[in-house]
Amino acid sequence: MALLRGLAVPYGRPIVLVEGEAVRVVEQVRAGALRFDGGVRLSLGHTDDTVLASTHGGTLRLEDGPDGLGFEADLPDTETGRHVAALVGRGDLYGVSIGWRLDTARYDRRRMGRSVFQELVSADVYDVALAGGDAAYAPPLTRVELVP
Repeated sequence: MALLRGLAVPYGRPIVLVEGEAVRVVEQVRAGALRFDGGVRLSLGHTDDTVLASTHGGTLRLEDGPDGLGFEADLPDTETGRHVAALVGRGDLYGVSIGWRLDTARYDRRRMGRSVFQELVSADVYDVALAGGDAAYAPPLTRVELVP
């Protein structure tokens, strides 16, 4: 069984979500904003058919630290689990994305000219997803590694 460790989302680090002629949206997540007591899964690309670990099963452990939401996961000893471990080990899967329930999300928003700055102040997390780097909070802000 392979062990993964990483940072799912950083706190207090602004990133540009949208960059257009008419509008620029910058977002950051406030420390302590994320709740994950409703159960969280680790998936591949936010898909339901590739659940790799879960807090319900005790195979996904989350840590709400000062720098962000950290995680540790025991991958299953299956073909998919071994495949994911190999991809992370080679560096093909290197990004992390989180999914939160939009109906629970609360933001502090300020507009400055064409820019909108939004800070996520609370949300219920349901998913931590491994990605190839196309997440909003991409590396080096997020990371995943295979623990030897």
